[in-house]
Amino acid sequence: MSTARAALTLVAAFVVSQVVAVIVHGVILSADYEPFEGTLLRTAGGDQVPWQMIFLPVMVWLHARLRLEGWLVARAGERSPAFVPAGGRPTP
Repeated sequence: MSTARAALTLVAAFVVSQVVAVIVHGVILSADYEPFEGTLLRTAGGDQVPWQMIFLPVMVWLHARLRLEGWLVARAGERSPAFVPAGGRPTP
């Protein structure tokens, strides 16, 4: 499977999942959700952005600036004489 075909498959699967979610939760179960609106669920017409949404840009900013080179345990193992890199010889 080519990269373009895999990407197109992922996009199609995402779109289908969103359509099914709207049908199930927005149409079929909307009457069941009405008693909880405003208490357990946010109101439908709320124009206030949830405070949790601030974490998304912060996490994107952090991820772009951090060097992720493996877990601490993996990095500690690189210093041990028994460490064998993938496809290589043991380090001295």
